[in-house]
Amino acid sequence: MTLLEYLAEKAGLYGSLETRTSEIAEFLKTSQQTVSRKLIEFEKQGLIVREITGRGVTLRFADAGRKLLEGKFQLLSSVFKGGAAVSGKLTTGLGEGAYYVDQEGYQKQFLSKLGFKAYPGTLNLSIEESEFAKVIGREKVIIEGFDGKERSFGGLTCYKALLNKQEVAIAVPDRTAHSGDTLEIIAPVNLRKKFTLSDGDGVEVNPL
Repeated sequence: MTLLEYLAEKAGLYGSLETRTSEIAEFLKTSQQTVSRKLIEFEKQGLIVREITGRGVTLRFADAGRKLLEGKFQLLSSVFKGGAAVSGKLTTGLGEGAYYVDQEGYQKQFLSKLGFKAYPGTLNLSIEESEFAKVIGREKVIIEGFDGKERSFGGLTCYKALLNKQEVAIAVPDRTAHSGDTLEIIAPVNLRKKFTLSDGDGVEVNPL
């Protein structure tokens, strides 16, 4: 068990824990100095709030710490809950994905909000409309529309996901030429080449 997992178990995501570093060290079977050093590091990283008291120390998660643990939970849930995968068959898109995805207004937001710059193009999956229900309720990443030199570009709603352990995102344009039975996926790599995919291949995507 890690120190953050210990805090989550004892205090929850929104509670607080009054304890001593010696007690934590004993439970985690490590030194008190290591625990103190880790707590200071986590505080500097904005993951926890640490308050020294007459009895020891009071600890609770900061927003960044909660988001970190929630992200890890979503990742593990997507790996172990195979039924959460969205299944479809690879299909050729309209050939416009590269133009849109590579716009600087999108790429800057992909990097800041998704953590990667997207390969110019989308991987398109033909899916049953019921499959998209597995995406609903997941955390949304909003990519804002913007005005280009000659035209405006609409916004996107993205959902972080994994495809064969590769970090990707499901991208749902606010205005799209695709029908509701097509799922568009962006990634930092060319997914077709990386996984040697061809039209008609079955593909599973795990929303996080």
